[in-house]
Amino acid sequence: MLEQRVEIAGQLKTLEQERQAIDATLLETLTDAEQRLGVRAPGGWVLRSRSRTSWVYDPETRVAIKGLQQQAQRDGRAQPLVSTYLVAVQEET
Repeated sequence: MLEQRVEIAGQLKTLEQERQAIDATLLETLTDAEQRLGVRAPGGWVLRSRSRTSWVYDPETRVAIKGLQQQAQRDGRAQPLVSTYLVAVQEET
């Protein structure tokens, strides 16, 4: 079972790279309207673009945020959220 899991993880990584390449081509090919409104695909699927905003902070702000987080953890105003997952790493030889 472990061998199968490692094999599937490798396949998923390859498939994800292929999907990203296809998406990049589609984003270059589709018009803004097609991306926003969606393009019908076989099987009842609609392909449309979505966006997510991430923020990059200057070093001083990152330090301040980290300090606030640590203080809230010490004061009990922050609660841990633990998720458990498996990861496969290849041993170095």
